[in-house]
Amino acid sequence: MASFIGCVDFKSTGENRPPPAALAELEVFEALESGRACMGPCSMDWRAARSAPVSQARSSEGAWCLVLGYIEPDDEGIVNAADYVLEEAEKDPTSISTHGGYYFAIVLRADGSVCLGGDYLGFFPIFYWHDDERFHFATSPALMRHLPGYEPALDPQGVISLLLFGFGSRGHTLWRGVRRLGAGEVAIVEVSKEPRIVESASHYPEEDVLEGISEDQILERAMEALSPVFPQEGAQSVAALLSGGLDSRTIAGLSQRAGFNVVAAVSLGQAGDIEIECARRVARKLGLPMVPVPAHPDRNLELAKRLVVAEGFANDFFHFDFPQAVPALRELGVPIVTGFFGGPVLGGIVFDWARDKETGELSFDSFLGTYQEYGFPPEVVRRLLRPAFRGEGVESEMAAIRAVYEGYPGTEGQRLLRFEMAHRQRTNIAPCAWKLSFGAWPVSPFAQKRVLRLANQLPLRAFDGRRLQRDLLARNFPELARLPLDGGVFNTQPIDPGLIDRLKADLVARRRRRRKRRTGRDSRYYCRIFDFDGEAFRDIRHHVAPLLGVLDDVFDPDELRRLLPAPDEKRSYENPIHSHAGFKSILGLAMLMEQTGLSVST
Repeated sequence: MASFIGCVDFKSTGENRPPPAALAELEVFEALESGRACMGPCSMDWRAARSAPVSQARSSEGAWCLVLGYIEPDDEGIVNAADYVLEEAEKDPTSISTHGGYYFAIVLRADGSVCLGGDYLGFFPIFYWHDDERFHFATSPALMRHLPGYEPALDPQGVISLLLFGFGSRGHTLWRGVRRLGAGEVAIVEVSKEPRIVESASHYPEEDVLEGISEDQILERAMEALSPVFPQEGAQSVAALLSGGLDSRTIAGLSQRAGFNVVAAVSLGQAGDIEIECARRVARKLGLPMVPVPAHPDRNLELAKRLVVAEGFANDFFHFDFPQAVPALRELGVPIVTGFFGGPVLGGIVFDWARDKETGELSFDSFLGTYQEYGFPPEVVRRLLRPAFRGEGVESEMAAIRAVYEGYPGTEGQRLLRFEMAHRQRTNIAPCAWKLSFGAWPVSPFAQKRVLRLANQLPLRAFDGRRLQRDLLARNFPELARLPLDGGVFNTQPIDPGLIDRLKADLVARRRRRRKRRTGRDSRYYCRIFDFDGEAFRDIRHHVAPLLGVLDDVFDPDELRRLLPAPDEKRSYENPIHSHAGFKSILGLAMLMEQTGLSVST
C-alpha cells in the first residue's frame, strides 16, 4: 500500500466515492493495484504495489478492521495484522497507534465508533480534514482540495514552520484546515460528536537509564533487540537496501543471520560512486547479487512535479532518488529491509548535534541550531514573509517548538531522541520509506519499538563516536567491519582498520578530491544529487524562476530576489546535502502553488 483517500460518513450507506480527480492522483506510479473497502460508515480507495501487505478482519459482533502494512506486535508473534489490531482496539481504541512497524489501520468498533491511526512513531503519512458531516483521511493533504466543501488556502503557520525547519510542526501542513496525525495519535469519530484526536499514553517507550550497565551487556542487549522481525507469514524473503554505510551493512548481515533469504542488495548510485563501490564490496562478502539504481537528474523535474502533489509538500523537497528504485523493487517482489534511523537511534548522532561547542553539555539550543540549517534564521523569515501573512507566527512557532521539547519527560538525551524521531526523522527519512513502498514494503529494524526502548535505557557513553554501532559490527561481522565504509566523505577507512588500510584510504581520498577538482563531478552520491548548484536541481531552478510571481502574496518580492539565487548563480556552502535546503523549500512551495492552484486565500 502506498496512497489512499477515504472518509467516515455516518449518514452514508458506505458508497461514498472520491471525485475522479482525487482517484487519478492516487496513481503516483505506474502499474499499481487498485483497492477499495466499504464497511458501515467507512469507505476508502487505495493504490498499491502488488506485493503490499493488506489485511482485513471482522468479528461476530460486527466490528471490522483494515490494516495496510506490517505490524510489529508487542509479543513478537506471527499474526494477521488486522486480527491483532481489531482485538486490541475493541479493548482500547488508542492501542492502534502503539505498535512498531509501518502501517495504517482503520477500525469500525462494535459500538459503532471509528478509530484510525498508524505506527507508534507516526512515520506512515496520515492526513485528515473534516466538516460537519464527514471525516476525511488521506496520504496527501493535496488530495483534500478535490473534496466538496474544502476551500484550499495556505496555512501561514505551516509555511513559517517549513521556512524555519524544513518541515511542518505540531501537525500543521501547508493546507489550511488539514492536519497530520502525530506520533501515537488516533482519530476517533463517533455519531453526532466532534471528531477527537487522542494521543495514546503508552505509545512511546519511556525507560529509566541503566547507568551501571557494562559494555558487554550493552552489546548483548543491542543484538537481542536488533534481530529483524517480520510478523506476517510469507515474508521470509527480503531484499536489502545497501548504501555501503554502517547502518545498512549491519542490518543486511543481521537479516541473513536471522534466517531470512536476502535475495539481492539494492543500491542507489552508479559506477564510480563511493556508495556503490562500498556497497558492492559488502554485497560480495555476503554473497548477494547487486541491483544498482543509477540517478537520472534529467528526470528530477518530472519527479518533482509529481511528488510535490503526491505528498502535498508535507515533507522535504530533495529526495528524488528513492522513487527511481521503484521499478527494480517491484521486479523483486519482496519486502525491502533498510538501515533507516540507525544513526539517531543507536548511533548517537542526535547527541553530537546537541552538544554545546564550549561546554560539551547537551543543549536544545545547539540542537535547534542544527535543525535550522534546513531552513532560515527567524530574522530572515520575518523579513521574507509579508507581515499581513505571517503576523506573530514566527515568534509563536519558535516558542511552540521549544514547548514541545520541554513537554517530553525523561533525561536530556531521551528528550532529544524523542524530538528527533517525531520531527526530522518523521519528515525527512520516513518519507523515503513511503516512496519505496510503491515498489516494495519497507521494514526498518532500527525503528522497532524494542530497539528504541533499548536506546532510551542506555547511558550516553554507549553512543560516543557511534561506539555501539561500530562495536556491534566489529563483534558480529568482523569481515564487514574491515571493508571500506561510506560515511559521506572521501575517506572510506574501515571501522576496524590496519595500518595499510589507513594509508590506502587516505591515498584514495586524495585522488577523489583531485578528480572532483579536475572534472567537477563529486563521487559522493548524496552530495552530488542533493547539490543545489549541481545538475540535479538545474532544471528545477530554471522551471521555477518564471513562476516566482505566485509567491507575491506570501513573500516580499524584493527580499525574495535578494535571498534566492538566480537559476545559474552558484554560492559557497559547507555541506551540499543540507545547505541551501531553505532555497529548495521555496522552490517546492512555488511548484506546489503552480501545480495545485493553492494560494493565500480562495
